[in-house]
Amino acid sequence: MPILFVNKDLIDNQVTGRKKVAEYLFVQNVIITLLSFPAILWVRNIPPSQPSAIAGLVDVTQFISGSKELAQNKNFVLLFFVFSLIYGIYGALPSIISQLTEPYAYTDVDNAIFGSLFLVGGVISSFVVGVILDKFQNYKQQTTILCILSSIFSAFMFYCLPSKSTVLFGFNIFLLGAAVIPMLAVAYPFACELTYPLGEAFSNGMLMTLSLFWGAILVSTRH
Repeated sequence: MPILFVNKDLIDNQVTGRKKVAEYLFVQNVIITLLSFPAILWVRNIPPSQPSAIAGLVDVTQFISGSKELAQNKNFVLLFFVFSLIYGIYGALPSIISQLTEPYAYTDVDNAIFGSLFLVGGVISSFVVGVILDKFQNYKQQTTILCILSSIFSAFMFYCLPSKSTVLFGFNIFLLGAAVIPMLAVAYPFACELTYPLGEAFSNGMLMTLSLFWGAILVSTRH
């Protein structure tokens, strides 16, 4: 959608550029608001039953004591480092995709396609991974597989990106999204399993918060 309102031709005309950005934000917010109405009208405030045994517990975890317990949990620390590296890709790639592709003469339309393919690949893969997890509960195996695939498809970028082929690099980005985004669906329940009986809100909150810091570091050091 951004390419319908904003492009590089507006760089030299700041007045028009600001106007186009404002129009884009307005249209985007209208669409998001309209899509939110079904959730407001029909989604339950709470499910009819708890999704898991730990979800039914009252979380009384203290921040300091809970943080110490997480730091002493070697399995959680290992998962944190793995998740942070992959989540860093998820958080940083959309922000730096134009900087990555600019030296190889990819266009704004190409960048929009790459971003869409990254998300589409992740959504499709997340559905498949979620079904497998529900059936087999194989968190460690899924984490291992996703880590290996993320490393492989990230390495492929060193070849696909300089090829200047939109199709080839787009396929690479699609596969990378399929490996990176499902990690969110795997890591959060895996963290709950590893840190039981700590509350899932605390363990998942710490996992995401620290990972966001890592993603911010990747973005801030992109140059």
